[in-house]
Amino acid sequence: MKEKEKPSFKDNLSNFIQKYKIAILVVIGVSLISALSFALYLEIDKGHQVEVAKNYQKNLKLFEEWKVSEPNDNKDVLESSFIQSIETDINSITQGFVSQKLHLLMADYYKEKNDSVKRAEQYQIALQSSPSSSFNAGILFLLADTQEQNKDLISAKKSLQEILEMQNSEAILLHPLVWLSIARIEEQQLNTEEALKAYTMILDNYPDNDLSKFARTRVIALNL
Repeated sequence: MKEKEKPSFKDNLSNFIQKYKIAILVVIGVSLISALSFALYLEIDKGHQVEVAKNYQKNLKLFEEWKVSEPNDNKDVLESSFIQSIETDINSITQGFVSQKLHLLMADYYKEKNDSVKRAEQYQIALQSSPSSSFNAGILFLLADTQEQNKDLISAKKSLQEILEMQNSEAILLHPLVWLSIARIEEQQLNTEEALKAYTMILDNYPDNDLSKFARTRVIALNL
């Protein structure tokens, strides 16, 4: 009987990433909802902003209907309706919380289409549309993950470093995972010393974090 192959470092790390991405998405989702509500409260007299915010729900519904539909369920028609609707709203409002949320929805669309290049572009536009948003750390992490998928490791590392420079609560929550992601990139680039530094940052600054146990195993392995 063939011996079962042990999970690789990449597989183990991917499992960690997947586990913590759930927390990231929760942070982004909760922040988006609260931020959007606050934005509409401040700009309630701006009818166009409010109208586009309402249209977002329509766009979201169209997206969800398209995503779960089958080819024989007018999937192409649903996709066309979604694209036409969201592009109209995106072109009508280019700054602020609502604009950012629309671009995040487009990023989700390109994720479903397996187009990581255009997905990364939407994350970048989302960041530009609301530069001071407190939840930009989460978007930067998703951007870095997508850049890594595109084999653009230099840009991915730059996006991760930007998160480390942020000191809001959302960013700080991500810092241990950011260091782990940096370590993974450094290992891919065969930068053993830099990878060790990143793992050591986790051990020194987040000893009680679940990632510390994994970081310790990597430090031992890299020092062999």
